[in-house]
Order: sequence, then C-alpha cells, then structure tokens
Amino acid sequence: MKRIIIFCGLYVWASTAALADTRLNRDEIISALSGYSMIWRTDQEVSTQYFDPRGITFYERVGKKPESGVWTVSEDHLFCSRWGRGGWSCYQVIRAPETIMFTGPVNQPIGLNNVMVGRLVSGNRTSGTPPESARQNIPVMKVLGRIMSGDYLGGISYQ
Repeated sequence: MKRIIIFCGLYVWASTAALADTRLNRDEIISALSGYSMIWRTDQEVSTQYFDPRGITFYERVGKKPESGVWTVSEDHLFCSRWGRGGWSCYQVIRAPETIMFTGPVNQPIGLNNVMVGRLVSGNRTSGTPPESARQNIPVMKVLGRIMSGDYLGGISYQ
C-alpha cells in the first residue's frame, strides 16, 4: 500500500512539474492567442472562444449567440478576461502537446479552480464580429471604458 501512495505522490509531483515547465509567459500568451480561436468539448457541449488581437473576445456555445468581452495579459503572465459588467478573471495558460490549457481563476481557492483544455485554430470561428468602430487598432483601456459605459455591447452584430 505504501508503494502505491508513494507512486501516486511521485506521479502528481511529476505532473505538476511538467505543467510548470510549459506555463506560457506574457509574450507567449499574446502570440499564442491573438487572432486564434480555442475550441473545446465537454460531455454536454462544444464551445469556441475567439481572441481578437485588439483585446476583444467572443465566447460561443454551439447553437447559442456569442457573448462578447475583453481580454488582456497581465504583467505577471496571466490571461485575464472580463464579461459584461463583471469583474476580471485571470488564468494561467499552459501549452501541452496539441492543446492549450487555462487553469483558474487564480483568485479562487484551489478547490474552485477548473482546467479548460482545447486546441487553437487560426481565425474567428465564432459568429461574433467586432463593431465597425472597433475595426481599427484601439487601446484596450479605451475599449474597456466603452464596454463599462454600455455603448460597446450594443454594437455587436451576429452573422
């Protein structure tokens, strides 16, 4: 029995060490996500999230309209997103062979964290499109101000 416990402990330690080695830094997160969509499946649904290089993001469950939000990468190497008038949620981003993982949110107790594993594909794979006024490169903080004031969300069009 002790050997099984020791083996399980070593496996968890080795798995954790392997994940720590593949955690992406700020520049790697921006490069990996900008202009890409992450697609993942659960037992219940398929979801897609697009990361526009200007800091806008769309999340869509198959058969539902996309939700829009904003994203950025913090100086301490965390992917952070905000949806509607809610608060920011930040996640570690880990690259694994053929997949990318988001773990967190980091401000939650470890028991409440989750792991989202998906694969990245080029381009916007959701039906959300940025409003015309956001098609130029505008600073993320300006977009945040417009979203918080409510005028940005009404400009989203669905194809």
